[in-house]
Amino acid sequence: MNIYKLFLFSVNISLIFCSELIQECEILKNYTNFDDIQCCKLSYVKCDESEGHIVSINLRNYIKIEIRNKFSLESFLNQFPSLEKLDISGNELTGNLIIPNNTTLVELKL
Repeated sequence: MNIYKLFLFSVNISLIFCSELIQECEILKNYTNFDDIQCCKLSYVKCDESEGHIVSINLRNYIKIEIRNKFSLESFLNQFPSLEKLDISGNELTGNLIIPNNTTLVELKL
């Protein structure tokens, strides 16, 4: 019976992490033309599945054209609390690129 409880516990933990990743993948879809719900399998996204978060995104030339003029780096980073690496080069972004103080970002390519 204890093995069964342990199995159920591990399944619940996996579902929690999976749902967090899916939420971040849904957010990412708003910025790109890719509709894959399993964004962690994409070459331009790296996830820490044990923590349930996206940790690296390469959006070089991938940000939707209609988003580029109103892109807010601060808002973007606040939606990805564990993001460490971000490449947004080649998107011809305009405006203020404010980096919030509470970010985990260690590498940014503009």
